[in-house]
Amino acid sequence: MVSAVLLLVTVVGAPIAILMPFLYMGLLFAGYLTGAYVLGSKLLRRRLGEGNALAPVAWGSLLVATFSVIGALLWGGEGPMRTLALFFHLAGVLLCVGLTTIGTGAALLSRLGGAERGGAPMEPGVQPPMTAPPAPGPAPAA
Repeated sequence: MVSAVLLLVTVVGAPIAILMPFLYMGLLFAGYLTGAYVLGSKLLRRRLGEGNALAPVAWGSLLVATFSVIGALLWGGEGPMRTLALFFHLAGVLLCVGLTTIGTGAALLSRLGGAERGGAPMEPGVQPPMTAPPAPGPAPAA
């Protein structure tokens, strides 16, 4: 019995294990696009979800690429120029990794763009309910 379950897991799990790195790379790419979209929306001063998504993604990616391009252009210099080149290059890498991490987390928390967690949205002007009743006052002195 145990060997049958292990065989089933191995036979079924092997194709899934082969696909996992490709699914992970796709998730990282989607996370980068999400982060670049939010960054580009902030640069263009647009609300999220407003208009076409191509312009914010392009502007966010352009900002990230600018740091790496500046680093590549300064790399040929000597002394302090090479230090600046390393700074700009690493700033671009850090920005790219940060956007990918934040965007991947946001994509996973939103269930890859699926349904929202809380159900129906509230009407404008309605106060949300209190989560806990107010604490009672101090006990009267005896």
